[in-house]
Formats: sequence, structure tokens, C-alpha cells
Amino acid sequence: MIYRTTLILLFILLSSCDTTKYLMIDNQQYEVVHGPGLIFINENLFADETETTNVMWLEFIDWTEGIFGKNSIEFEQIQVDKSIWDNTEFSGKLGEKYFTQPDFAEYPIVGISLKQAELYSKWRTDRVAEILLISKGLIKSEFTYSKENYFTIEKYINGDYDWIISKENILIPEYILPNKNEWELIAGLGSNHPNGIDSTLRENKKTIKIYNYLYNTAEFHSGTKTKIKKSRCGIATCEAMALGANIYGLYGILGNVSELTSNNGISKGGNWKSRFADNQIEKDLPFDSVNAWTGFRNIARQRLLKVK
Repeated sequence: MIYRTTLILLFILLSSCDTTKYLMIDNQQYEVVHGPGLIFINENLFADETETTNVMWLEFIDWTEGIFGKNSIEFEQIQVDKSIWDNTEFSGKLGEKYFTQPDFAEYPIVGISLKQAELYSKWRTDRVAEILLISKGLIKSEFTYSKENYFTIEKYINGDYDWIISKENILIPEYILPNKNEWELIAGLGSNHPNGIDSTLRENKKTIKIYNYLYNTAEFHSGTKTKIKKSRCGIATCEAMALGANIYGLYGILGNVSELTSNNGISKGGNWKSRFADNQIEKDLPFDSVNAWTGFRNIARQRLLKVK
């Protein structure tokens, strides 16, 4: 099962995270663990380096199938709508392939709803908390996983499970969707650089040299078709880290796919279908239904688990 491999990888990632920062809560100092994939923004705000990718979502599906089974409501409610490509100019070219083929593993997930993104965020919080508590020796590293016996934060705080060794108050990264103001903050609103991106950075200069552009928008596809075919870009989206990084080191914050916010019906950042004028940081875009040009990016804040 991919799930066990995922836990091992998370353990490696967590062990390499910067844990030298601390937060004071109720006059007590707690060590901060960033969590894998997160970039520090300010005192208690982190953001994913990239949008959530297909391979990340496949891990979510694999874990859910392993715990609840293919015929469960839990499994059914997180399935991607693969028909989204049918209503685009790429009908018949992507469809099933975009989500299942290894070549698209690092491309942003699309075809998911706000509710599904929230379910993923909760699942991810639980999984990272689980491996963090294992690394701290507070819960067992091996136990029998089932739909009655799997780790959640709530079970750790309130429960009496045989996989709990000890309980203590501890900080964990809680993954959520940003509201529109938080999204604008991580996008670099108010910085000295247009669109929150410093085009003079070495990596961005390299991207411009290859593609003549930092953003995957309608202009990008109409102007560099020959280069797209040889790049980390498909016929619509690009790999999550293919193009420019902003002042915080976040990739694809503008263009590629729009990003869901916790404000129902609002996405941000523009996408591969939109013109660059629609990619401005402060511009709200409607999210009426699942589609082929909207994904999401998690932010995280440190949450103190107060055990009973």
C-alpha cells in the first residue's frame, strides 16, 4: 500500500524540516515543525511551495481505499471528475490520462470541489500529525489500520487507543485553504515587485530564457507552442514547479490553474485559459463548478494540540 511508503517519506521530510523556530502560547514555548512542502511566510503562516498535485491526490485516494474500501462513501466522495476535459478544446486528448498517467504526476490536481479540497486538507493534517507523533515516540509506529482504528487528531486527544503511548501538548501544522486575504498575502500583495514576482532572480531569469514567459496563461500557449512541446508543460497545464516562483518561493501562484479559497465561490490567480489581465493578485475569479482550470494550494498555521 502506498500509504506506508507515504508515512516513511513524511518521516524523512519531517526529520529534515527546520525546527528551530518557537511559538509562545500561554507563556510556554513550543517548537515549530514546518511540515513537508511548506514555505515560511510569517510568524504563524506557511504556504505550500506548489499547488496540490495529482500524485498527492492519488496518495489520498490510496489511503482512503485501504482504510474504508472502494465501495465506501468515503472513497466515492473524493473521486476526481475526469469528464472536465470534455468541455474544453482538449476533449479526447486528456480525460483519464491527465489524472492517471505517470507523466502527469507532478501536474496540479483539477476536477475537484471545494468540499473535496477541505477533506484533503483535514486528511493531510492528520497524516502529518501522525508521523510527527510517531517521531516523538508518543504513538506506535505500527498498528492494525482499519476503519475503526486509524489515527486522527481527535482520537489522539480524546481516545483510549492501544496505539497511544503517551500524550502531551504539541504543535502541529494544520493544513487549510486560505481565505482570499490570506491568498493575496502569500501571493505577494504589497511587495515592491509587480505581481509579487522578482523577475531578476536567477531561477526566474532562467525560466524567461527558456520560455520567454513566467506565467502559464492564454498568452503563453499562443506564443510558445514549439517550446511547450519540449518542456514540462502539457497541452493545457504545466508541472507545478515548471514556471516562475514568487518572492516567497511559491510556484505557479499566478497562472497555470486558479486556486480555491475558503470563500465559497471565489478562486484566485488566473489560469491557463485566462488572459494575463485576469491573473492580477487582487482579482477574484468565480468558481461555480468543478473544472479543468481550478485546483488549490494549502496554507498551514501551527495548532497546539491540548490533550486531556
